[in-house]
Amino acid sequence: HQLFQNLIENGLKYNKNEAPKVELNYKEKQGGKIEFSIGDNGIGIKPAYQKDIFKMFKRLHNHEEYSGTGIGLAICKRIVAQYQGELWLESEEGKGSVFFFDLPVASIEMN
Repeated sequence: HQLFQNLIENGLKYNKNEAPKVELNYKEKQGGKIEFSIGDNGIGIKPAYQKDIFKMFKRLHNHEEYSGTGIGLAICKRIVAQYQGELWLESEEGKGSVFFFDLPVASIEMN
């Protein structure tokens, strides 16, 4: 629950559009995994920062712009790793982001 909550909340929080959008999708992959994607029409992330955002306490904005502690995406990465999955993103500044993660089907069925 925490994984989905953090990614959906970020899609809404880091968004300056009058009509923020968050879209969830999934597809089955070979090797017994399911790939999820959570996309938004938010502010996006510059390529130079895309790996850093998964580090604990890494913030790209000051507290006046956006509240938060900088731990949400680090927690997401740890949750996905705990279930032997991977987390990555595609993003373009000003056009939004899509966070992808895959999880083994067995871990989804157990929980």
